[in-house]
Amino acid sequence: MKKLTLTFNEEEYLVLTRMLFMAQSTFLSFEYDDIDTVHKIYGTVCEKGFHELPETNFFEEMQGDDLTPFAMSLDMYDEMEVLTDLAELSVLQEHLPYSLADRDFVEKHGKLASETIVNDPVLLADLKTLQAKYIEEFGKYGVTHLRLEER
Repeated sequence: MKKLTLTFNEEEYLVLTRMLFMAQSTFLSFEYDDIDTVHKIYGTVCEKGFHELPETNFFEEMQGDDLTPFAMSLDMYDEMEVLTDLAELSVLQEHLPYSLADRDFVEKHGKLASETIVNDPVLLADLKTLQAKYIEEFGKYGVTHLRLEER
Protein backbone atom coordinates (compact mmCIF):
# COMPACT_ATOMS: atom_id res chain seq x y z
CA MET A 1 0.00 0.00 0.00
CA LYS A 2 1.31 3.44 -0.93
CA LYS A 3 2.14 5.72 2.03
CA LEU A 4 1.29 9.41 1.76
CA THR A 5 3.20 12.22 3.41
CA LEU A 6 1.42 15.33 4.62
CA THR A 7 3.11 18.38 6.03
CA PHE A 8 1.58 20.64 8.69
CA ASN A 9 2.85 23.49 10.79
CA GLU A 10 2.45 23.11 14.56
CA GLU A 11 -0.90 24.90 14.73
CA GLU A 12 -2.35 22.90 11.84
CA TYR A 13 -1.10 19.68 13.39
CA LEU A 14 -2.83 20.42 16.69
CA VAL A 15 -6.06 21.25 14.83
CA LEU A 16 -5.75 17.95 12.96
CA THR A 17 -5.31 16.12 16.25
CA ARG A 18 -8.40 17.80 17.68
CA MET A 19 -10.36 16.85 14.56
CA LEU A 20 -9.22 13.24 14.85
CA PHE A 21 -10.20 13.17 18.51
CA MET A 22 -13.72 14.34 17.59
CA ALA A 23 -13.92 11.81 14.77
CA GLN A 24 -12.70 9.01 17.01
CA SER A 25 -15.24 9.98 19.67
CA THR A 26 -17.98 9.84 17.05
CA PHE A 27 -16.86 6.48 15.68
CA LEU A 28 -16.66 5.00 19.18
CA SER A 29 -20.31 5.87 19.82
CA PHE A 30 -21.54 3.20 17.41
CA GLU A 31 -20.27 0.00 15.82
CA TYR A 32 -17.96 1.30 13.12
CA ASP A 33 -16.64 -1.43 10.81
CA ASP A 34 -13.07 -0.20 10.63
CA ILE A 35 -12.49 1.11 14.16
CA ASP A 36 -9.03 -0.52 14.23
CA THR A 37 -7.93 1.79 11.41
CA VAL A 38 -9.35 4.78 13.29
CA HIS A 39 -7.28 3.81 16.35
CA LYS A 40 -4.20 3.30 14.20
CA ILE A 41 -4.47 6.70 12.53
CA TYR A 42 -5.16 8.47 15.84
CA GLY A 43 -2.25 6.66 17.50
CA THR A 44 0.11 7.51 14.62
CA VAL A 45 -0.77 11.21 14.78
CA CYS A 46 -0.35 11.26 18.56
CA GLU A 47 2.97 9.41 18.36
CA LYS A 48 4.34 11.97 15.90
CA GLY A 49 3.09 14.75 18.19
CA PHE A 50 4.66 13.07 21.21
CA HIS A 51 8.07 12.93 19.52
CA GLU A 52 8.03 16.17 17.52
CA LEU A 53 5.97 18.52 19.72
CA PRO A 54 6.88 17.49 23.29
CA GLU A 55 6.86 21.11 24.46
CA THR A 56 3.07 21.27 23.98
CA ASN A 57 2.45 18.57 26.62
CA PHE A 58 -0.52 17.57 24.46
CA PHE A 59 0.58 14.00 23.77
CA GLU A 60 1.53 11.06 25.95
CA GLU A 61 2.65 7.48 25.67
CA MET A 62 0.01 5.03 26.85
CA GLN A 63 1.78 2.29 28.76
CA GLY A 64 0.30 -1.13 28.08
CA ASP A 65 -2.46 0.11 25.74
CA ASP A 66 -2.51 -1.99 22.57
CA LEU A 67 -5.20 0.08 20.81
CA THR A 68 -3.49 3.46 20.88
CA PRO A 69 0.05 3.37 22.32
CA PHE A 70 0.10 7.18 22.02
CA ALA A 71 -2.81 9.49 22.79
CA MET A 72 -3.72 13.04 23.69
CA SER A 73 -2.64 14.03 27.18
CA LEU A 74 -5.09 15.13 29.83
CA ASP A 75 -4.14 18.77 29.09
CA MET A 76 -5.54 18.51 25.58
CA TYR A 77 -8.27 16.04 26.56
CA ASP A 78 -9.77 18.57 29.00
CA GLU A 79 -9.90 21.13 26.19
CA MET A 80 -11.55 18.58 23.89
CA GLU A 81 -14.11 17.58 26.50
CA VAL A 82 -15.60 21.07 26.13
CA LEU A 83 -15.87 20.57 22.35
CA THR A 84 -17.37 17.10 22.82
CA ASP A 85 -19.97 18.58 25.16
CA LEU A 86 -20.77 21.26 22.57
CA ALA A 87 -21.15 18.59 19.88
CA GLU A 88 -23.53 16.62 22.10
CA LEU A 89 -25.49 19.79 22.83
CA SER A 90 -25.69 20.48 19.11
CA VAL A 91 -27.20 17.06 18.51
CA LEU A 92 -29.65 17.62 21.34
CA GLN A 93 -30.71 21.09 20.24
CA GLU A 94 -30.32 21.00 16.46
CA HIS A 95 -31.09 17.43 15.44
CA LEU A 96 -33.07 15.50 18.04
CA PRO A 97 -36.05 17.90 18.21
CA TYR A 98 -36.48 17.66 14.45
CA SER A 99 -36.14 13.87 14.39
CA LEU A 100 -38.72 13.48 17.13
CA ALA A 101 -41.06 15.94 15.42
CA ASP A 102 -40.67 14.03 12.16
CA ARG A 103 -41.48 10.78 13.95
CA ASP A 104 -44.61 12.24 15.54
CA PHE A 105 -45.67 13.79 12.24
CA VAL A 106 -45.36 10.47 10.38
CA GLU A 107 -47.32 8.70 13.13
CA LYS A 108 -50.08 11.28 12.75
CA HIS A 109 -50.16 11.79 8.95
CA GLY A 110 -48.26 8.87 7.47
CA LYS A 111 -45.14 9.08 5.34
CA LEU A 112 -45.52 12.00 2.94
CA ALA A 113 -43.20 13.48 0.35
CA SER A 114 -41.40 16.62 1.49
CA GLU A 115 -42.90 18.53 -1.43
CA THR A 116 -46.42 17.60 -0.26
CA ILE A 117 -45.75 18.93 3.23
CA VAL A 118 -44.10 22.16 2.07
CA ASN A 119 -46.95 22.92 -0.34
CA ASP A 120 -49.70 22.27 2.21
CA PRO A 121 -49.94 25.12 4.77
CA VAL A 122 -51.88 22.98 7.26
CA LEU A 123 -49.39 20.10 7.18
CA LEU A 124 -46.42 22.47 7.29
CA ALA A 125 -47.89 24.35 10.25
CA ASP A 126 -48.46 21.06 12.08
CA LEU A 127 -44.87 19.98 11.50
CA LYS A 128 -43.52 23.35 12.64
CA THR A 129 -45.70 23.18 15.78
CA LEU A 130 -44.27 19.77 16.64
CA GLN A 131 -40.73 21.04 16.03
CA ALA A 132 -41.32 24.10 18.21
CA LYS A 133 -42.66 21.89 21.01
CA TYR A 134 -39.50 19.78 21.07
CA ILE A 135 -37.16 22.75 20.63
CA GLU A 136 -38.78 24.47 23.61
CA GLU A 137 -38.67 21.30 25.71
CA PHE A 138 -35.00 20.57 25.08
CA GLY A 139 -34.11 24.26 25.40
CA LYS A 140 -35.68 24.44 28.86
CA TYR A 141 -35.06 20.99 30.29
CA GLY A 142 -32.54 19.14 28.13
CA VAL A 143 -33.31 15.46 28.52
CA THR A 144 -34.63 15.73 32.09
CA HIS A 145 -38.21 14.89 31.08
CA LEU A 146 -37.32 12.41 28.35
CA ARG A 147 -38.62 8.95 29.27
CA LEU A 148 -39.20 5.79 27.29
CA GLU A 149 -42.66 4.25 27.44
CA GLU A 150 -43.35 0.54 27.45
CA ARG A 151 -45.79 -0.35 24.68
